[in-house]
Amino acid sequence: MKKKIIFSISLLSAVFLFVGLGPNVYAAAVQGSGAPTQIAVFSSTNSIGGFPSLTFDNLLSVFTVAARSVLQELSFTDATGISLSVSTPIGVGSGGTGVSTFDPGVVIGSGTSPLTTVTPGATGNVLTSDGLAWTSAAPVGPSNLVTSFVFGEAASKGDALYIRGGSPQYSFQVDTGETLINGLQAYYKLEDETEFYVGGGTLDLTNGNSTTFTAGKVNNAGNFVRSSNQSLYVDNNLGINGGAISISTWVKLASLPTDGQRFLIAYQADISSTEYYTLEYLNDAGIKKIRALRQRHGIGGDSAYYTVELSIGTWYNIVLWYDGANIKIFEAATERASTPTSGDGTASLANKFAIGAQWGGESASDFWDGMIDEVGVWSKALATQEMTDLYYGGSGQTLTSSGIVDNVYLTSAAAPASSDAFIGFAAANTTPGSSGSVIINGIVDGLSGLSVGKQYYLSNASGDISIAPGTVTRKVGIATSASTLLITNSW
Repeated sequence: MKKKIIFSISLLSAVFLFVGLGPNVYAAAVQGSGAPTQIAVFSSTNSIGGFPSLTFDNLLSVFTVAARSVLQELSFTDATGISLSVSTPIGVGSGGTGVSTFDPGVVIGSGTSPLTTVTPGATGNVLTSDGLAWTSAAPVGPSNLVTSFVFGEAASKGDALYIRGGSPQYSFQVDTGETLINGLQAYYKLEDETEFYVGGGTLDLTNGNSTTFTAGKVNNAGNFVRSSNQSLYVDNNLGINGGAISISTWVKLASLPTDGQRFLIAYQADISSTEYYTLEYLNDAGIKKIRALRQRHGIGGDSAYYTVELSIGTWYNIVLWYDGANIKIFEAATERASTPTSGDGTASLANKFAIGAQWGGESASDFWDGMIDEVGVWSKALATQEMTDLYYGGSGQTLTSSGIVDNVYLTSAAAPASSDAFIGFAAANTTPGSSGSVIINGIVDGLSGLSVGKQYYLSNASGDISIAPGTVTRKVGIATSASTLLITNSW
């Protein structure tokens, strides 16, 4: 029986690739120098991937694209000019070293000329080629190609994943427990009006009365002139609705408040809980104090006071801290004052975050005079070590970005974009924001309920695969057992 088959395979260099398809099932493809690509596919049984062994839908190839191994099922049609030189499909024995018996289940082809002889050697049951002649070699077991990605969301071992670029990775210059990112709602480096962490422009500040930015504690800082009523603000509560909050900043005074004056450092208000917080430096009958206020609008407020004479021209690190029960002041990473407070307000209040002034309705008041730098807002009460890291022995620090990286997420066939960007399977349970391994070629284990020999596709359920295709037909693998899947990456 002579069959005419057309196929096209491109390998980047003289490479031998062996991929295990399950018990005694292998595929091999070789490109010899200056010679045509040749293919061998064989099994000790009568089928490959659920296809009958004597049909030509079961011809598989292995090739390399951009240093990524891919096993791909190819479809072949009859055509003239290319022929097989064997009278029947040839199978290779399923035993180990030394076996050279034949059984049905093998197709061998050449891209340019007939093969006149095929002689397995005595050392194994895998046929390979140098582009000129077929030889035999010992079988090679399956191997996985695994790489590392940052996970954009939680994934369980075996979840199907797609890759999406454009996510910057942030870290503080000093972060002993690597926890300062946790609960961070916004970060203002005050190089300008831009919010640095959330990005996208939604939390960028409006500049009231031309606040300038000049050399500060870390690079630039906001330079506020009280007599010019300068402030920076955004109509947003930064995700804080009366619960835990920390505001950390560095400040430097250009003048001191006189009796009855309040110099506002930061202000945060929430419409749902009708509460607001202020961090300020004031003069109460000649006594100067740092104040952290939690105001239940329409009811009353509770304040922590730290009596201290701050010096003009000196940088100070100050933190407003609230854990749901007590509001505190930390200065130089040291607790200076505390008072209990809880409950919501009753009077109407607008969402707002401001630096350098307090807001009431549509107007600002109680302006700061001097510089403010490195303002961070968290939806948690910062730990002592976190505040120590922010203070950094008085040197200060800032939030940095490592640039744009690719993240992986649970994929599905419900939308073409995520389906087309399928990358592989999670090698282990992984949490959001952490780096984890992704199997992009080879065998995925730890699955359950698979039907041996069946093709599997992305399903419309995120992270899942199924025998039935989802909205977008996206084949991903062949079940080699009830718990293992061979990735095929068939586009």
